[in-house]
Amino acid sequence: MHKIISLKKTLLMFYQHAGWRFPFLMIITFFSAIFGALGIVSILPILNYSFDKEPDDKISNFIINGFNQFGIEPELHHLLILLVIIFIILGVALLIQSYFASHIVITVKRNLRMRLMRNITDCTYQYYINKTTGLFINILHAEVNRFGSSFRAFSRVCVTILHAFIYIPAALTLQYELTVTLLFIGGISICGLYLLTKRTSR
Repeated sequence: MHKIISLKKTLLMFYQHAGWRFPFLMIITFFSAIFGALGIVSILPILNYSFDKEPDDKISNFIINGFNQFGIEPELHHLLILLVIIFIILGVALLIQSYFASHIVITVKRNLRMRLMRNITDCTYQYYINKTTGLFINILHAEVNRFGSSFRAFSRVCVTILHAFIYIPAALTLQYELTVTLLFIGGISICGLYLLTKRTSR
């Protein structure tokens, strides 16, 4: 419960500084994950055609039915064109995602520095007599850089979680038993590393 409350506070704090940019980044990440999953599953019907196999999985049948709905023959060159289009859109989405993530960090750091500098200029002359001004400003800049780094790391965590929410259902659809096994092994490994880290940090 404490972890959930801490995560909620962190989200609210970053949203307070980033504003609409942070949800927009998550929307871009969601669409890039969708197209990434589509690009992966679109390879299946191409493999079936390459080995002259009838599609026997749900994903391949879904893509072929989609072609039939639009009156397009599900031939190999049509599937390859679809795959190229999907990966072009994915590349553009990832480029926008990376650019916007960097833009948010730069904007947040700039706004924080400007706000801190305005607060400093509003201080009285007596305040500066009792402070080492250069050291104080260096500390402020260092803390702003730390905040920017933590925001970048938190954004990457959110991006990874969104990708997991998209890719895991796709993997369960393709290979249910294998995906469940890997998730179980991964969960045990994460728990073991968490306990090991917690014990060594004491």
